[in-house]
Amino acid sequence: MRCLAVRSGSCRPGIADLDAEGCNTTLLCMRSFVQPTLFARLSAVSRQLSNMSTAPEPAWKTILEKTSKENAGVASTLSTVEGDQPRVRSVIQRSMIMAKPWLPVMITTTDVRTPKVKQITGSSSKVELAWWFPEPVVQFRITGVAHILPNPSHPLATSFPAARLSPSPHFSWEDERYKTYATKMGGALRASFCRPVPGTVIDDYDVGKEWPEKIPPPGEETTDEEREQTKLALNHFALLVIEPSAVEYLELKVVPNRRTKWTLEGEEWRKTILVP
Repeated sequence: MRCLAVRSGSCRPGIADLDAEGCNTTLLCMRSFVQPTLFARLSAVSRQLSNMSTAPEPAWKTILEKTSKENAGVASTLSTVEGDQPRVRSVIQRSMIMAKPWLPVMITTTDVRTPKVKQITGSSSKVELAWWFPEPVVQFRITGVAHILPNPSHPLATSFPAARLSPSPHFSWEDERYKTYATKMGGALRASFCRPVPGTVIDDYDVGKEWPEKIPPPGEETTDEEREQTKLALNHFALLVIEPSAVEYLELKVVPNRRTKWTLEGEEWRKTILVP
């Protein structure tokens, strides 16, 4: 595509290629030479090209997606910090979104009332995710920071970096939260968000018999009670989004064993080979 360029020190148009590096300066005085509608379109293209990155998709993402697809249902282990005490638990990864062409973010879910939310938003947002796959005998260890996306009315909602982690201006993280709840949670798991605060003390196990066992997906409720349960569950349901900064990949089936590390530097992942 060609556009009119501004010459230094004047407003006389010339011809130049419209690209991500130069297009911001090529449109400064075009209003006198083109129709307003065309100018608006060229300006939009200019902004899109300026935001484009030539960074390739991270190699570790391709490997992780292939491994997890071939070993569906394998849980990963998430570690957080509470004061000076490490905390760890198993989680299921729900999806991975390319927030930027060079930045995959990993999505799991949580109840916004759980202790790990307070650990992430209070003690430290730094986390590690360890993922062991027995059959290929490989381990992924992902280091990064975690962000909590609760319902829009929750006090923590404004702390989520939605704009920075959105793949496009039209992407909605709230839509992603709702879609994850509706399509990636089973009925029993949806019902778990209607329970009392996780980790609180109860008198005996039979107390749990009073809690709902299953909740249908939103829009498929048949009673007012189920609709109220959906409302309550969605109020407690949150996404836990991990923004990675380093990834280690350990391969124990190959001989000699291999250990690879990728570290995010700017918009590129630098690869180093380590002793296993």
